[in-house]
Amino acid sequence: MNIFILLTAPLRVICLLCTDFKNLDVKISETRSELKEKVNKLRELEHKEALHGFSLNPLSKEEMAAVQNVL
Repeated sequence: MNIFILLTAPLRVICLLCTDFKNLDVKISETRSELKEKVNKLRELEHKEALHGFSLNPLSKEEMAAVQNVL
């Protein structure tokens, strides 16, 4: 759902956007961890070996910036 609202205070808009991005980052992290647990449970029920390397975490924004600076 898209909602467009004209806000006259640019600082307030930036604050709202930052809050939304933080909430989205938290939700994405929760979803990723739940997915890992569900995949492990499924593989266990199928009597298959656990996946290797599936527990890796993505790089944070700061880590990505550091990698790009090195390259």
